[in-house]
Amino acid sequence: MIIEGVVNKNLSIGNRSVVSRIYATLDMTGLILGIDWLMNQDQAHWDFGNNRIRFGSGEWVELQAENE
Repeated sequence: MIIEGVVNKNLSIGNRSVVSRIYATLDMTGLILGIDWLMNQDQAHWDFGNNRIRFGSGEWVELQAENE
């Protein structure tokens, strides 16, 4: 995969906003959250049965399929 560029942007998930390094490539579309990023977000609570995620004690955020 060839990285075309890098930018630091705020990612907002629910009521939480985190400055994150974003790598851009023409080889794919969409967003991949790496395990290193997830580990830096305090506790991540996955609830696949109800299609949602929560970081720390924040609000639950509904997961969305890539085509949404």
